[in-house]
Amino acid sequence: MRFTIPFVLLLSILAPMQAAAESKPPITLAADGFPTGQETPEGVAADLARAYINNDPAAFKAICIRPYGQGKFRKFYEEYLPSVVEKLVAEKNKATPPPGSPKKIGKVFAFRHLSSSKPTSTAYAAFDFHDIVFVDVGVFLHNGQRFVKRTMVIKDRDGKWYVHPTPYDDEVLSQGLDTESPSSKDFSEAYQIPESKANSVTSEKAKSLPTGWRLSDPPRVVGFDPQAVMAAARNLMSMDEGSVALVPMNSRASEDRLQEIMEGLKDVHSRNEPVVCLSRDSKLIADAIGRSLTKYKGLNLAGLRIVVAAPDQPPVEFVELLNARKVQYFYLQVAPSPSGDARAEWYSLNKQAEDLYTSGQYARSIEVANKALDVAEKHFGPNHSLVAASLGNIAILYKNQGRYSEVEPLYKRALEIQEANLGANHPVVADTLENLGLFWLNQKQYSLSEEYFKRALDILETKFDPNHPKVAQVLGNWGTLYHRQGLYAEAEPLYQRALSICEKTLPPNHPQLLHIRENLDRLYRTTKR
Repeated sequence: MRFTIPFVLLLSILAPMQAAAESKPPITLAADGFPTGQETPEGVAADLARAYINNDPAAFKAICIRPYGQGKFRKFYEEYLPSVVEKLVAEKNKATPPPGSPKKIGKVFAFRHLSSSKPTSTAYAAFDFHDIVFVDVGVFLHNGQRFVKRTMVIKDRDGKWYVHPTPYDDEVLSQGLDTESPSSKDFSEAYQIPESKANSVTSEKAKSLPTGWRLSDPPRVVGFDPQAVMAAARNLMSMDEGSVALVPMNSRASEDRLQEIMEGLKDVHSRNEPVVCLSRDSKLIADAIGRSLTKYKGLNLAGLRIVVAAPDQPPVEFVELLNARKVQYFYLQVAPSPSGDARAEWYSLNKQAEDLYTSGQYARSIEVANKALDVAEKHFGPNHSLVAASLGNIAILYKNQGRYSEVEPLYKRALEIQEANLGANHPVVADTLENLGLFWLNQKQYSLSEEYFKRALDILETKFDPNHPKVAQVLGNWGTLYHRQGLYAEAEPLYQRALSICEKTLPPNHPQLLHIRENLDRLYRTTKR
């Protein structure tokens, strides 16, 4: 990075106080009485709000900052812009706007510079941006709620101001953006307001607006980190204290937890605790809450607050259902980070794949598991441990679906990554070796299977206590290998040693203990003992 031209300074802020009235710059106002145009930061920020209000894709595209930088963020940004355009087109075609969508502008605050100079310095040196500020714009939603949208505005090399529609995805430019204090100065205090009927009405409206506009920090939170989501949800609900129930909607257990909360709401005092439902799919949240509301259809839920934290808005029918039950509904947009949240996304996708497989949705499970692999390779590189774990997960799914020819290459690639990263004698390597042994056992390739079991057992006996349950697991599988070949004399001592370990280390009803007992009993019946 290198500097090419000096910084452009806003010298007007240094003007003498007595000349303030004369030095105020002019501003263009739209028919709604608020700023418009790319000559001022407030104008373009208000225009972004109008683009969302009117679902106007052309207006949105015209005012967004050009793609900049390189690598992952640029690619993400280039994909993000058309995705918003598609969403605006889809929303425009809906007969009824979503309750949580913006309805009209209520207040525009004067622009402010970030407290930190690092974003501006970096942007100028790297991308030839001439200034970076932010504008807080208060909007009314269709559900009657209101919040302040914080908009980053950038002065580009052409002298015009552009909005950054997704600033929190750029960790450098957005540094400190969400921690700046709420704005208090109205735009009309910083500009010369033209003498016209519309503007005089606007000026009166700006003065008479109710106080209490509160910034959601930010309304759009980046990443699925539960603590960050909870903090943003608290700000959204203007909560400074009190407990909040977080329910990540990613499994049947999550829905059970939701119904437990509903059961507890029979106590009127429990309704003071809001519920934050977090998911990558708002429809999953809507469906789960809908089933809970149906189950508890006679329960008085007036005053309960529910926050839907997801990348997309839930269906209109869901919000209408909440309104009918007098539940206060909040929407928090959660966007996956192009880098920082990749690990959490990977774990979430694998959990989703597991749940899908358990519910019998095998094809969908494999699709989601491959998506997890893509996330790992994209964000961590082809030789990362998460890539190896994904390869192993997909291999298990393929094996269970009978796609045997695709299994061994996945396991072997996983093994190469693990041995390179962890060393040949790591317990994680032993897990993959055991899985390869099980695969070849089911393929009746007994010599190959025994080779992998032996290597796995050598590692585990070295790294763990000889009486560790994982040692017993490999012993049991090796015993099964001999059992299936009719080598009962070789199988029995392996089963017995495995049983002895399990009886010492596991609860009486543990599945591993019961399984080894069953195998040993079967061997005794076969040999008539």
